[in-house]
Amino acid sequence: MPMSVIRALDREIIAKFVRPRPGVYILYASRQGPPRYVGRSDKLYERLNWWTTDKAKESWGDYNYFSFKYVKTNFEAFKAECSLFHRHFSTLDYQNHPGRDKGCDWKCPKCNIFDDKNLRLCKTYPNKKNSLREAIIKVLKTKRNITSLQEIYSGIKKFYNVSRYQNAIDERYNQPRIQIWIRSIISKLVNEGKVKRIGRGLYKIK
Repeated sequence: MPMSVIRALDREIIAKFVRPRPGVYILYASRQGPPRYVGRSDKLYERLNWWTTDKAKESWGDYNYFSFKYVKTNFEAFKAECSLFHRHFSTLDYQNHPGRDKGCDWKCPKCNIFDDKNLRLCKTYPNKKNSLREAIIKVLKTKRNITSLQEIYSGIKKFYNVSRYQNAIDERYNQPRIQIWIRSIISKLVNEGKVKRIGRGLYKIK
């Protein structure tokens, strides 16, 4: 079964098209944009509704569209999420390998991450466990004082692994996508009152 069409991440839309069944989902910032988050749930309806809450937006930022597909079991959901993770890795905001359900010895169909019991991150993609939003906040907290955009651009790599897609130049703005995304997230943090704009390109955590 293929993924569904991309729809607006809205409670009324979710209520109309999604049921509380096991499945996987993809979140997008825009309808034409690349996948930004992949996940699974044994109750898709409840999980997708959570992504519309203020708590989700504060923790992860805004995702405006979604697609999904049902599966029969939690194990199939795990395998499907792993496959989506590896397929769309380069554009994802959260680049930590999907975990297994508690007490299960499932294997990823795409890599050998679970061959070593002590290995926490995917051998193919050794990433830091932060969303881009969380990484930006950590950079600002580390600096404490006024922080420039350039310091955020360079400091983000300490907390977040930037993918090739994010490092690539966006032809519309002739800038790396990661810089555009960082500015967008900072603007939202300012509007939310979590960050204060001191001057042109200068910020401070509140």
